[in-house]
Amino acid sequence: MRPRRGSEHAQAVEKLRADIELLTPQNTTVRRAKMIYRRAKQLGRCDLVPDHVLSLLESQKALTCTDTARAERALNTSRSDDKFDYQACLAAKSVEADIPLVYLRASFMRGIVEYVHLNRDHRFVPVRPQEWANARVNSMIRLDQGDPDARTDDWDLVQRLRRFRAS
Repeated sequence: MRPRRGSEHAQAVEKLRADIELLTPQNTTVRRAKMIYRRAKQLGRCDLVPDHVLSLLESQKALTCTDTARAERALNTSRSDDKFDYQACLAAKSVEADIPLVYLRASFMRGIVEYVHLNRDHRFVPVRPQEWANARVNSMIRLDQGDPDARTDDWDLVQRLRRFRAS
C-alpha cells in the first residue's frame, strides 16, 4: 500500500471515523473489528478505535503483537522496588472465587491494555497498571457473584464462564 499524503490521509481518516460511528457493540463482528483496527493502524490512528472493538479483538486473541508487547511492558514496569506477583494473586483469587484462572487472566490483561490506552491518551492515572488490572478482576468476580454495582466491562467473560459451568 502506498503511503497517503496530505488530503488523501485526511480523507482516509474521515472515512475511518465515519465507519467507526456506525459500529455499535451489537453489530460489531470480529471480521469487521479486524478490518477497522487494521485500517486505523495503517493510518496511525489506533486511538480512534472504540473500546468495545478492542475488547472484542483482545477476547478473540486478534490484537497485534505490539499491543500485547505494550501491555506486557506496562505490566513489568513498576514505580517501586517490589515486584508484584500477579500470577500468584490471580491463582489465589481463582481458588477463592471458584473461577478458572483463564478467565481471570483475560480480565487482568484487558485491564493492563485499558491502562496502557489511558496513559497513551495522556490521561494521568495515579495507580500502577497491576492495581488497575486487579481492580478489574475484582469487579469481574463481583459481577459473577451477582453484584449490581460491579462494572460490566467483562460481561462477555462472565457469560462465557456461566456457559462453561453449565456444560
